[in-house]
Amino acid sequence: MFHKNFELSLVFTIPLLMRGLNKRYKNKDNAANVLSFLLEKGREGKGEILLNAQEKKLPELFVHGCLHLLGYGHKTKKGYNLMSKKSSEMLNF
Repeated sequence: MFHKNFELSLVFTIPLLMRGLNKRYKNKDNAANVLSFLLEKGREGKGEILLNAQEKKLPELFVHGCLHLLGYGHKTKKGYNLMSKKSSEMLNF
């Protein structure tokens, strides 16, 4: 279940910066609770996770960001269900 070569930077930041980054990279004008970015295109598991420091469920958001770096997504119902399952598995490890 775990990625063998996982490298990441973790940043806790303020909602204002999360809003600016969300607008710039995702074209959404609101403060994201988590953003994840691959640092090397095509290399899953190496990236950066930014967490909105004012959020209460930081462990869940961290896992959510990790799953995105591993290639999981939630744009479809199937993807959402798989990501939810993996998230639950990781949080209950």
